[in-house]
Amino acid sequence: MRFLIWGVSFGHRHGRMIALWAEALRRFGRWSHEIVVLGDQLASPPALERQGVRLIDVTADTAKIVNWEPRRGTSLKPWILKHVDPSRYDYLLYLDADVLATGPRLEALVASKAARRVIAVQEDIITIGGGHRSQGRETLTDAEKVKFGHLGICAGIVGVPTDETGLGLLRAWGAALAARKHPVPPWDQPYLIPLLLRQYAGRWEFMGDTAIGRNHGHQETLIHYTNGGGVAEKKAGREGALFRERFALLAAAARSSAA
Repeated sequence: MRFLIWGVSFGHRHGRMIALWAEALRRFGRWSHEIVVLGDQLASPPALERQGVRLIDVTADTAKIVNWEPRRGTSLKPWILKHVDPSRYDYLLYLDADVLATGPRLEALVASKAARRVIAVQEDIITIGGGHRSQGRETLTDAEKVKFGHLGICAGIVGVPTDETGLGLLRAWGAALAARKHPVPPWDQPYLIPLLLRQYAGRWEFMGDTAIGRNHGHQETLIHYTNGGGVAEKKAGREGALFRERFALLAAAARSSAA
């Protein structure tokens, strides 16, 4: 089977993480399939090239977006369909730039979703019932918030089969994002959640073997250090610290094992 992982990287914040993101996929995740990054030239092109990652510079297109700013880059995830031929792959997996691969189970995890042709998303620690804007506070009905209040859906990890179900979701998500009247804050998650709950019921599930990173104790295959390590680190001026520290620990363990 043929798989593709893609990410997005715009601005200095993502640019500082995307090279480690790519290296972790190859070195710790043992990912041998294709990897693509949509972004700008701050995405460390030489470092990505060393990992066999293809950078697709889309700044000519983002320049046409009114009031464009780098933090809106994660809303361009569906653009992958403009830049690759999905028929070349059996499954597409999106990973935020602050998602760190920690072990070699990644390909088996993706293969299991591909074999069942199911959409997969990360389970969030913030739930719909909590009333946060990122969980559909303004895009779900009151009845939906009650019915699905126990769920938390994170768009930082999204996998789709390359059939009409998966590609249809990406197209619909892209259309919903393009039609937004208020694109800031830049969350794309509130527009994914209604699609999954209304149009794709029974055709999606949680990815599993993932965690929202808040410390170094997580052993899951994919650790999502949202904001590079959490709100507290961001407020303390340590944005991305947990992400970089965990990478260093994994690298040290790999060197020790090889010695």
